[in-house]
Amino acid sequence: MMAVSLAADEKQRNNCFTGYVDATAVSLKNDILLDSRLPLSDELELLVKSPKDKKKVKKLVRTSDWPVNHEIRRSLWVTLCSAIDSFKAASDDRGYRETVQEIFGNGDVEIQINQLPSFVDCSNMVQHYLTDGGVKAVYQILSVIAHERPDITYSPLLFTLTAILLHYVDEAACYTCVSSLVISKHGYIAQTMISHKAQSLTLSELSSKYVKSWYQLVLRNGYDVNAVLANWQRWIFKELPFPYMLRVVDCYLYEGPKVLYRVVLAILICYHRHASLDSKEYLKNFTSASDIDLAIQRFCAEIPVSVGKLLKIAFGIRALSRSKLHRLIARMEVHAQSKQDVVARPSLTVFPGQLECGEILSRDVLKEVYQWLPRRFTLNQPKLIYSTSEHGTSLSTFFNKVTGHEPTFIVIKTDQSEVIGAFCSVDWGKRPARQAYFGTGESFVCKLFPTCRCYSWVGLQLGENTPHSAQLFMLADSSQISIGGGGGCAITMNEDLLHGRSEHCETFDNEPLVASHNGIFAVAVMEVFAFYQ
Repeated sequence: MMAVSLAADEKQRNNCFTGYVDATAVSLKNDILLDSRLPLSDELELLVKSPKDKKKVKKLVRTSDWPVNHEIRRSLWVTLCSAIDSFKAASDDRGYRETVQEIFGNGDVEIQINQLPSFVDCSNMVQHYLTDGGVKAVYQILSVIAHERPDITYSPLLFTLTAILLHYVDEAACYTCVSSLVISKHGYIAQTMISHKAQSLTLSELSSKYVKSWYQLVLRNGYDVNAVLANWQRWIFKELPFPYMLRVVDCYLYEGPKVLYRVVLAILICYHRHASLDSKEYLKNFTSASDIDLAIQRFCAEIPVSVGKLLKIAFGIRALSRSKLHRLIARMEVHAQSKQDVVARPSLTVFPGQLECGEILSRDVLKEVYQWLPRRFTLNQPKLIYSTSEHGTSLSTFFNKVTGHEPTFIVIKTDQSEVIGAFCSVDWGKRPARQAYFGTGESFVCKLFPTCRCYSWVGLQLGENTPHSAQLFMLADSSQISIGGGGGCAITMNEDLLHGRSEHCETFDNEPLVASHNGIFAVAVMEVFAFYQ
């Protein structure tokens, strides 16, 4: 009887996992028996493809307790990924294999840590039950992704998520699934250091509202909440028991990144409740933020609540919509981006070989502007791309000339010979269709003559306490452009680009940039510079 049971377990393992998994190492002791009431893959595939059944699919995915050894994930995960933004694969199995051969040739692929794509964080690679052949397949998939998407510069989750998918999905299909996550407009995977840091900042902001008692306890004991949350991905994808993690991935693939934020908040809620049973001031036993992080990791590994209960807590958090989360993430990315380049920057002593100054700026003034630029642009060559003297005074011409350039620097000389400027961090061509502010905290405004002064974003000092009214960087429509908002605009130009106004604004906390009455000025010349490598 025992032999029959072991044979059945072995058959279940072989039916559900790919050949890249050491199936004998996967523990089934905490798994459930196959339940005939669970939805089948064909049934789910039809539901996923029907826009009318989204709520039904969401409920099924959240509540269906498919065991680790259930073969449904072999088709379910591919179906869910193909439904993301109606994703269509750029290449089929043959196309993927041809790209692998183009990168590696016909020889056997050898894995060298220092040859992994640069976006991989080697200290955060989780492979679970993959064999050496499985790890090699992950390496090949990520190498193809890096070949096709050179814009991905830092993404610690990509290795781990690819490894998880490869447990149930073959290599070419896994590549297709990962591609759908990378390309999605819903931000499934952070792909730069900035967006990765913004995730921790977002969780910090969310925990201050939804796990308020834990958040306040951490602050009261003098610890950095962001430092505690820095390893949140590890909590889910490494420390949670494998069956728990799979259930989270099921929901994540269908509902998007909001699932991960909700699960982290649920972990913190459960941890705080559990730790508070011994003492309300349990953090007094810790000496650093990393101690708290390690304690939460241990809690996840031996979590005392069921996966169903954990997900119920996660999805029971109210007033956390996808749109609200997207707005918060965008705000945190602005904050992270701005902090990166502006902290304690030394004076520049090296400049581009030739500085194209236009007719307004002198070389010395342009050098001063370069002191204020984000560091990554300071060796780029300025190029004059628009001038009212050459191209005329039309807002439509302005948009035609500056669209496609990011960043840009606008410089204006008034009829009183005052010179003011604005560094615009985002392409004007990315302005929203509906009138709304856009841009990032790298933007700044400045006076250049007769006095010289830069006004940077106030969020660099206020941090998480920056109000929305101080995060208004760029605004444009067919009738005007504005830089800086909140109580007024630092610079506003009308549609003929002949008249403008400068006021105090909350975003830059600037005084009016011109001395005239009410900040109104007439334009003598306006120029726009782009920056080329």
